Amino acid sequence: MGRVAKVSSADVARAAGVSRTTVSYVLNGVANANIPNVTRERVLKTARQMGYRINTLARGLKSGRTALIGVYCRVREDSFHERVVHGIYDICYDEGFNVLIAYLGTTELIEEESLQRMLDYNVAGIIRIVIGSLTDVEIERLGKVQTLHKTSCVLIDDATHADRFDCVISDDIAGSIAAVNHLISIGHRRIGFISAGDMTSTARARREGYYASLRLAGIPEDERLVRGVSYVPSDQLAAIHSLLAMEDRPTALFCPNDAAASIAREVARELKLSVPEELAIVGYGDSDIAYFGGLTSVDQAPEELGRLAVRRILALQDGQERPGKSILGPTRLVLRPSTVGGNFVLTGGAAGMARD
Repeated sequence: MGRVAKVSSADVARAAGVSRTTVSYVLNGVANANIPNVTRERVLKTARQMGYRINTLARGLKSGRTALIGVYCRVREDSFHERVVHGIYDICYDEGFNVLIAYLGTTELIEEESLQRMLDYNVAGIIRIVIGSLTDVEIERLGKVQTLHKTSCVLIDDATHADRFDCVISDDIAGSIAAVNHLISIGHRRIGFISAGDMTSTARARREGYYASLRLAGIPEDERLVRGVSYVPSDQLAAIHSLLAMEDRPTALFCPNDAAASIAREVARELKLSVPEELAIVGYGDSDIAYFGGLTSVDQAPEELGRLAVRRILALQDGQERPGKSILGPTRLVLRPSTVGGNFVLTGGAAGMARD
């Protein structure tokens, strides 16, 4: 039996009806190539159908970087984290990259070693899924990765340090406005907000969106309706109890995550408050907690955050762009029985709704 001929980039170019240069730009993730999305997708689809494989070793020798993207995160049983990683894998597959995941340990030594092993593989860039906040030690460590090792770092889900690192975050202001606007549209005026404090950019943005929505509707701000200082469940529980113990308690609660929304629903059950008739509840994150618990929630499109982070690393590879850029990912409001009957999706604050 003869050997099957290896598919070349020229073969892909002929089949896709484009030039070899276009194929090279698309398959090597060249930034600023001005390739239309429809053309890019056609090239990628054609390459997959023909069984074309990028010579990642040759590309690594040419660029000085391996075809690896490092993902640096903590071990969490969290659907948000899983969906982000799924998005990272999705775009890396299309671009001919592999993913190297390092889970942070419990000691500084283990965390330092995990990061160093990534650098030993000469990764093209490192993605840090924050979900919370970075310690001063880690900020310094990632800073050295960029300055000493010349390896790009992109943070997902926190823009507190956007002056030093590229950040990919959900448009939490828009997401929060959509959530509160929905509560206002179904008749609520006393809307409580469970704050997560000021430690993360996500917490600050969600609070800002809450206040912005009230102002847009001409509803006076009432600081008594804002309670809570962190994402810690015990703090959120105390804040919810405090709000619902008020004589003129709120008729709706906007929570900073789905865990808090789930807690609010349980407290409402203890107090014999019917949901949503006596207390409407909105969460944030559209996690499994929201899906299975019938909670209206803001979906942060985690898969797209992962894709955006990979694209940013690829754009930084050629050295034409400087780090320190914040990129916003889309959000959408998913309506469920905690505020309305049935399951719907409300995107971008639009009036129309579609079945989820």
